[in-house]
Amino acid sequence: WAGTWERAREFLTIVLPHILPATAIGTVGLQYTDEFGALGSKAQFTLNGVFNPESRFIPRNIIDVHGPCHSHHGFFEHIDAPSPSRILTNVNVDVGEDSDKMKINITTAQRCIFASPVPGTSDQLLAADGVIGKTFAVLHALNKSVVGDILTADVKAAINFDRPRQA
Repeated sequence: WAGTWERAREFLTIVLPHILPATAIGTVGLQYTDEFGALGSKAQFTLNGVFNPESRFIPRNIIDVHGPCHSHHGFFEHIDAPSPSRILTNVNVDVGEDSDKMKINITTAQRCIFASPVPGTSDQLLAADGVIGKTFAVLHALNKSVVGDILTADVKAAINFDRPRQA
């Protein structure tokens, strides 16, 4: 995340000075797509072992599906810090065919809608202790929590999900 945030911060440092004279920031968001491809032949495909059957974010019956399917779920949460907000989380799970193999796309999006637009300069907002910088860290942690709940322990181990990233 640290490397991704630095690249995003560089882009925002260029863009925000052109936006902030006209308006304050009312909403920020993150979106991730995790793709698992070539998961075996269609005839032998199962989601058992990929998705956590106790997940709060996907329907339990998806575990027994042996072919293409889609699930969409969304919910709001309220936070007080770093700025009073509500966060909309969307979870889209799409299981489809790719030639003779099956693939899974998990798209998660977190959108933070500030209770009041956040004023400040680009440098203030994007600083490590700035509202936008802190908000993106909150959104990233929420995304990690949601995806971590969806996948089984075996899948998370196979993709090094819980291993801290090297700087």
